[in-house]
Amino acid sequence: MEPPEPRRCIALVDANSFYCSAETVFRPDLEGKAIVALSNNDGCIVSRSAAAKAMGIPMAAPWHQVREGARRKGWEVKAFEHVAEKATAMLANSWLEDLIPRYRNVSLMDDVVRIEQLIRSRSEELKNEMVEVSLPFEVTPDEMAEWADHVAGDSRQEGLQRLAIKCLQRPDQLAQEVLQLKVDAPLNAMIPMAIVTADGFTDATIRSVDNDLEGRTYQMAANHLGIDEVFVHAAFQRIEEKHGLTVDDLVAVIMESPFVEKEQEHLIRIGIEAWKAGDAIKAIHVLVPQVEAAFRGVLAASGASVRRPHPKVSGSKVIGFGDVLSQLLFKEGALKDVGFHLRALYTDPRALNLRNKLAHGLAHGATLNMGTANLVVHSLLLVTLLVKQSG
Repeated sequence: MEPPEPRRCIALVDANSFYCSAETVFRPDLEGKAIVALSNNDGCIVSRSAAAKAMGIPMAAPWHQVREGARRKGWEVKAFEHVAEKATAMLANSWLEDLIPRYRNVSLMDDVVRIEQLIRSRSEELKNEMVEVSLPFEVTPDEMAEWADHVAGDSRQEGLQRLAIKCLQRPDQLAQEVLQLKVDAPLNAMIPMAIVTADGFTDATIRSVDNDLEGRTYQMAANHLGIDEVFVHAAFQRIEEKHGLTVDDLVAVIMESPFVEKEQEHLIRIGIEAWKAGDAIKAIHVLVPQVEAAFRGVLAASGASVRRPHPKVSGSKVIGFGDVLSQLLFKEGALKDVGFHLRALYTDPRALNLRNKLAHGLAHGATLNMGTANLVVHSLLLVTLLVKQSG
């Protein structure tokens, strides 16, 4: 006699006021109190505890319609915050940041401010949780000297032009390196990354290689720029040894470009003098705006508009570096590589984002070093490279 076939059963389990009931699991102190849960995007009430129902709070009511009455009665308006208090800073800040747009969507600006303060309060803890991971990159002194001597060429002009070309970040090549990462380190290629500010906020999120090749390419460019600081320094040093490279020499080369205005010469000279003297902070702060102005000049020379109506006063204003580099002139054709390099160095939050950090007072001492100053001076050379290419 064969055993009977097992009967397939389907159970439907329902929980009363599920979201509110689940909240009391984490917050037993809320048991028996009036609790409501809001929808993710539009801030409508989607769940009410028995006590909330007894108070006559309607289902699906927009939160902003009952908010003021709730505040007068001393209600708490929190989401995941009690869980975040018990979590690590890294996990907590991830949860808390997700609350900011939700609170904004329902006009809870006081709560936005409170969440931002909570995130800042755990920034030091977050830094201590991070672990530095590095990969060795070794170049022998002889190899570096040979490379620098080759770049220096047979004349100062040739050396500076070669340096501009050699240390240019090229997106197509970097994208191939990123794709190779899938083969060499498949787990790393799948794990998303977050670029976090000193005060604990996420500047940018970079997803997996398959889902965000562009973001991974910018992140790879940031890594390369960090390495290229050393090569740029070695090349400048060798050019000076072979051909001489005074402040006057370098300023004269830069001022040959039709994209650099005569009025910029004074500040460019001050910036180059600071760079030669080893004053990285002064050099970077003086020269970055000159780089921006020069490439705005490149865009203007192409026939594009570089001004926009001012939103608050009658008049117009020049567009910023990010808007300059977002134009098609710098995204395709002959200037594609130059545009990508400049975005990676100056304006993209997935890479170094130097210009924006400077403009908003977010660049710190560790960033403002001679390596970064070398990259800024190198980007000025790119203006002279465009002159050579255009004949």
